[in-house]
Amino acid sequence: MPARPTHEDVRFWRDEALPGVEARLSSYRKYAFRLHTHAEYTISLVEQGRTSFPLDGETLSAQAGQIVLINPRQPHACNPSQDTGISYRLFYLAPGWLAGAAPDAQPPLFHPPVVDDPELFDAWRHL
Repeated sequence: MPARPTHEDVRFWRDEALPGVEARLSSYRKYAFRLHTHAEYTISLVEQGRTSFPLDGETLSAQAGQIVLINPRQPHACNPSQDTGISYRLFYLAPGWLAGAAPDAQPPLFHPPVVDDPELFDAWRHL
């Protein structure tokens, strides 16, 4: 693995009217990230290719058309499949955006981390 991520194509979007929300479009063909965390919820839409990633002691995989949901401070890494690479849209949401979404006023936890729901995928993609 290289010492640094190989950022082949990465674009970020932020809007002052939406503090605590960030969007990213990324494409990778080689190693991308070491194990890390984010303070935000992460919602990733895999548009092309495949990825495998460690999460909660398991190695999971996701492919084009699937959504990957990662909770704040949950250690993970994302690396493209060697034969397909990966392109994905990613949304970071500050925990405050989802405060009150759970009935008991606790911050919600995403589970399962890989979601195969074409309608939900399309809704997020059009967002």
